[in-house]
Amino acid sequence: MADFDEGGRGGPGEAGGIDRSGELDLSSCAREPIHIPGSIQPHGVLFALKEPELTIVQVSSNTADLLGIQPLSLLGEAIFSLLDRASVCCLRGVVAGGVARGKSPLPVTVAGARFDGVLHRSGGLLVLEIEPSQPEECCDNLLERTFAIVERLRAAPTVAELCQRAAEEIGRLTSFDRTMVYRFHGDDHGEVIAESCAPGMESYLHLHYPASDIPEQARRLYTINRTRHIVDVDYPPAAILPPDNPLTGEPLDLSSSVLRSVSPVHLQYLRNMGVRASMSVSLLRGGALSGLIACHHRSPHRVSFRQRMACELLGQIFAWKLETREQRACAEARLRASAVRARLLEQMTSRRDIAGGLSAGPTTVLDLIDAGGAAICQEGRWTRLGETPDAADLDALGRWLETHSAETTYATECLPAEQPGLEHVKDVASGVLAILFSGAPCSVVAWFRPEVEKSVVWAGDPGKGCPPGGEPLLPRASFAAWRQLVRLRSSPWEPCDVAAAEDLRDAIVGVVLSRASELDRLNRELQEAVRVRDDFLSMASHELRTPLFTLALQIDGLARAAGGRRDAPAPERLLSRIDVARRQVKRLEQLVGGLLDFSRISAGKLALDLQEVSLAGLLRDVEARFSDDLKAAGCKLSVRLDGCEDVVGRWDPMRLDQVLTNLLSNAIKYGAGAPIEIEAARRGDHVRVAVIDHGIGIDPDAQARIFERFERAVSSGHYSGFGLGLWIVHHIVERLGGAIRVSSAPGQGATFTVELPLAGPGPGAPASLEPPRAGGGAGNA
Repeated sequence: MADFDEGGRGGPGEAGGIDRSGELDLSSCAREPIHIPGSIQPHGVLFALKEPELTIVQVSSNTADLLGIQPLSLLGEAIFSLLDRASVCCLRGVVAGGVARGKSPLPVTVAGARFDGVLHRSGGLLVLEIEPSQPEECCDNLLERTFAIVERLRAAPTVAELCQRAAEEIGRLTSFDRTMVYRFHGDDHGEVIAESCAPGMESYLHLHYPASDIPEQARRLYTINRTRHIVDVDYPPAAILPPDNPLTGEPLDLSSSVLRSVSPVHLQYLRNMGVRASMSVSLLRGGALSGLIACHHRSPHRVSFRQRMACELLGQIFAWKLETREQRACAEARLRASAVRARLLEQMTSRRDIAGGLSAGPTTVLDLIDAGGAAICQEGRWTRLGETPDAADLDALGRWLETHSAETTYATECLPAEQPGLEHVKDVASGVLAILFSGAPCSVVAWFRPEVEKSVVWAGDPGKGCPPGGEPLLPRASFAAWRQLVRLRSSPWEPCDVAAAEDLRDAIVGVVLSRASELDRLNRELQEAVRVRDDFLSMASHELRTPLFTLALQIDGLARAAGGRRDAPAPERLLSRIDVARRQVKRLEQLVGGLLDFSRISAGKLALDLQEVSLAGLLRDVEARFSDDLKAAGCKLSVRLDGCEDVVGRWDPMRLDQVLTNLLSNAIKYGAGAPIEIEAARRGDHVRVAVIDHGIGIDPDAQARIFERFERAVSSGHYSGFGLGLWIVHHIVERLGGAIRVSSAPGQGATFTVELPLAGPGPGAPASLEPPRAGGGAGNA
C-alpha cells in the first residue's frame, strides 16, 4: 500500500497469475537505506548521548526552533545541563534500571517547556528523543477509553466485524480522516479488508496493493518500531549534527527512532494520494509482519506519544484476537478433519491397502480436504477420484515433485507458474496440495483444485508511474481502481488444509510403520517356528535311526532263521512277509535320512568329505544296488560312459551316491515299465551325468519349483514322499560346485542332468549348463 512504502512505487506483483509486462524496476527502492536518513521530522528533537556521562555527541539541527538553543553549542555538554531537577532524577533512574520502550514516555522539562521523552540505544549511544507534550485534555481518560475499546473488540462476533471495529475505534481515538485494516496475502501483496472514512474521503476498501509497496527493509522497520507517524508530509527535515556516530564512524542508525525522517519518494506518494499526515500500527504474527492499521489525514495532524502507545497496545490486542479467531477456526477444521482421518485410518488398516483405504471406502480423501479431485500413487499406479489430470500428466507431476520438492508437503495455487509444462491441466489442477513419501509403496497423495478466474482491483495502474527513459523513477499519481484479470490460479489452500494433509501423512506413515512392525514380528515368529521345527526334525531323525537300525537287524535275523529251518511253517510265505517288512524299513530309513539332511542343510551344517572318486566305479555300485528294484519295476537300465571310464573327480562319494540314488529312484518311481538310461560324459574340466527316464514327465509350470523344499510335481495321493529329495539333491550339487537342471514334457519322460567340476567345489559360481543335446527321453540338459 502506497502510504506504507518508503521507496516503493507500486505495481502488480502477483507471479504466475497476473500480467507483469508493465511492472517497474523497483530494485533501487529495495536498496534505499531508509534506516539511516541522516535527519528527523522537525516536531521533536533528537540527542545522541555517550555514556556514562551522557554527553551530547550528536543533536538534531532544530533545537533553536523548539528549545531556543543553537545545536552546535550543545555538542560536548551533558544532557543534565538542559533538564530541571525532576527530569534529571527521572532520566537517571531509567538509565540505571535499563532502557526499555515500556518505560516511555519520560516527563522531561527543558527551559520550562514540557516534553515527552523516548529512549533507545543505537550504535553504542543512548538516544533521547523529545516531543512537546500535548495538553492534558487530549489524553483525558485515555486508559478508560482504551479498556472500552478492548471490550468492544472482544465482543465482535466475526473476524470481519472485528476488523471493522478495529478501524472505527482507532479512527475515533486518533481523529484521522481515514483508517484502514490492511492484510498481507501469501505472496506479500496487500488488501484493504476494513475501512472507516470521514465524509468526502475516497474509499480504498478491497483495493489490492503490490508487495513492492513495502520493500523488505521497510518491513523490517515495521517489526522494530510498531507505530509510524508522519505529522506533515511537507515538513523540512532536521539534519543530525554531526551526521556520523563518533563511535562507529557511520551514520546514526534510526531504526528504533520515533522521529525518523521519511524517504522523499514516499512523501510524494502520500501527496499523490491527497494525504498530508499518516500513522501506521504494525500487526505482527510470530514476530513477522502480517498486516497494518493505516491512518490518513487531509491536513497536518499530530497524535501524542501516549495516544500512539495506546494504539500500539490496541494493535497488539487486535492482532492477537485476529490470530486467536483464525486459530480457533483452524482448530475446528482440524477437529473435523481428525474424525475423517480416523475413518480413513480404519479403512486403510482393515483393507491392508493404503490406496484402497483412501479411495474405495465410504470415506475418501475428498472428504478430508475440499478439492475437485484427488489421486493416490501406489507402486507406480494412480488411483483417481473426481476431476484430475490423466495418468500421463499425473506421472509427469509425480516426477516433477520428486525432483523439485525438498519437503514432504507441497502446496501451490498456481501450478502452471511453477511447472509451465502442465498449464494445459489448469481446468482441473491449477492448484495442487500433495504429501510425499520417499521410498514407500504409496509415494504421493495429491488434491487438485481448478482454475478460478477473478478480477483483482488494484489501487491505480502501475504503468502510469513509469516515466520516459532516463528520467527518475517516480511514484504513481493515480490510485483510481484498476482491474486486472487473474488466471491460472485456484482458490488458495488454507493453513487448515495443509495441516489436514500433513496429519494424514503422519497417519499413513504410522500405518506403514505398524505394518512393518507387524511383519517384523511375524518374521521373528516364523524364524522361531522354523528353528523349533528344524530342531525337532534333527532330534526325531536321530532318535528314529536307532530303532530302525535295530528293527532292520532283527528282520535280517528272522529271514536267515526262516531260510535255515526246514520245519518252519510255509517258509515261502514267511519270507515274503519278511521281504515286505525289509522294504518298508528301508523306506523309513530313506525318509529319516532325508529329514536329517533337510535339518543339516537348513542349519548350514551339511559337511562334505572330499576325496578322489572314480565316477565309473560309483555308477556301477549304484547300478548293482538297484538291480532288484529295477527288476521289480520292470525297468531296464543302461549305463553309457562316454570317455569316462577313467575319470576321477574330487567329490564326496557318499553325497554324490545320494544324488544319483535319488535321481535313479525317481526314474524308477515315475517311469515304471519303461527303460532308463544313465549317460556320463566329460566336457573339459567338468563331467556331466544325465539320468533319463521315459515316464509320466513333468509339466513345464512345475519344473521351476520341483527343486524347492516340500514341492512335488505330482499329487501326493499317487506317489509318496516328503517332497525333499530334489531339494536336497540341488543343495548337494551346489555344495559340490556343480549345477542341476531338468528337461521334460508331460508324457515324454524327464532328463535330470548334473554337471560337476572335476576339481571339486571352488570359489567360483556353480557351473552353467549348456543346452540339452538330442536323444534320451525328454533330452539332456
